[in-house]
Amino acid sequence: MSGARGKAGVCLVVLLATLLTVAAQPETDEGSGILEELAQIQSSVRLAMFLAKSALLSLSEEDVRINIEEISRLLAGGDSEGTGLIGSTERVLADVDAASLSFDVKTDLSSSLEHALAFLRDALGVAERIIAGGGRADEAELRALYAYLFAAHGDAELPTGLSGVEYSLSILPGAEVVVRAGESLQDAVDRVLPGGTVYVESGTYVLNDPLWISKSLTLTVAPDTTDPVEIVGPSGGRLRDAAITVAPEMQGQILHVRISGVSVSGGFYGIAIGPHVGATALIEGRIDVILDRVALSDAVQAGLSIAGLDSSVHLEDCRIHENGEFGIFGSQSARIDIEDSRIFDNGVGVEAEPYRITAGLYAIEESIVRVSKSVVEGNRGVGIRAEDTADLFVAGCTVSENTQGGLLVWDGVTLSLLGTRILRNDGWGLQFLSASCEPYALFVSHYFDGEVSGSGNTIPAPDDPDGNLGGSICPLGYESLLAP
Repeated sequence: MSGARGKAGVCLVVLLATLLTVAAQPETDEGSGILEELAQIQSSVRLAMFLAKSALLSLSEEDVRINIEEISRLLAGGDSEGTGLIGSTERVLADVDAASLSFDVKTDLSSSLEHALAFLRDALGVAERIIAGGGRADEAELRALYAYLFAAHGDAELPTGLSGVEYSLSILPGAEVVVRAGESLQDAVDRVLPGGTVYVESGTYVLNDPLWISKSLTLTVAPDTTDPVEIVGPSGGRLRDAAITVAPEMQGQILHVRISGVSVSGGFYGIAIGPHVGATALIEGRIDVILDRVALSDAVQAGLSIAGLDSSVHLEDCRIHENGEFGIFGSQSARIDIEDSRIFDNGVGVEAEPYRITAGLYAIEESIVRVSKSVVEGNRGVGIRAEDTADLFVAGCTVSENTQGGLLVWDGVTLSLLGTRILRNDGWGLQFLSASCEPYALFVSHYFDGEVSGSGNTIPAPDDPDGNLGGSICPLGYESLLAP
């Protein structure tokens, strides 16, 4: 046996870890099929080893011949039930080559399987030579046969080979990983199986580097945790680094991520979802994120930024506050659904300038935003700002006490406004950008030409109780929004 082939057993432990990862993904059952076939291969190799050892100890040439013929059938097939160990292992190799794995991982796994195949083929070669000789074999041939089979099977105590499967199951992380104060969140995220859960115990977790999430998982506080879990993003670093980034590492990858019960502060963004400049600008996939009971604060630009052609986020019972420019920023074709949440006191990092329009919620390009039963208040700038061809739906919300107005809408935005109270804002309650509306009338290229619908809203004028200081709605012509 060559030294190179000796690497096969050790590498097969890595193979198991990767195949378990594939098996845990909800989008495919290819991993479970591979593991089942590997288990069958392991069982058949053990049977072939038993037959080889029996032949080695046998005094009957007839018994040797029968055992060697059975080993040959196990290795090469020849019956109606399968293609034998070699064919089955080749099939596993093809499945690995077709799996959604990185190039480096796929190369290592394929190499490991090819080494295992080489041992099995060497064993078959010995068996065929013995059969060609009429079933007569000397001790050296039988020992070689057993050695090749043993090398393919491996040793559970080292661990190596297919027997490393049992050992690896005992040391590989399961679907749940617990992180304690002082431990690495990134290590936990890297270790947990896709679709699993990272439980974070009480404490403050200061990140030296951004936390990257590139697999489906849940990140949540540990059960029975009563004290806060605070995640603090790295200070300094590259422009646009987020405290937490959720993004695919392979084109077309599907991610389902839930983050629950934690507070995130710092970073250029608190949480960045999808491809962002300086991160994964060229990698697109489908990303679905749920944030519940999450607080996002003290980010340089935005507490939450979401971009991408197929990215979505649902926020429930969240607090987005005291971020530098925007509370939430949606771009490209991102979909944002906000429910029972508060977006307040954002824009703290920007000095007041007449034409610097910060916002609690800012939607651009083709983003789709739904806000319901939420409060947007006290932001430096406007409460909600939408432009380009964004689609904005606001229902049952309160938008109040923002320093440059409640809602600012321009370009080809589609706005639906239902049952919302827009109160006590320093500018207009609702402004559609036009030549007649100060202070943004100079933005000629952004005059509003979109679509508006809705009713049942409360947008008082300056002289009314809780009135907006700049006025109710500008320009005139949208009074139907106030109808019951």
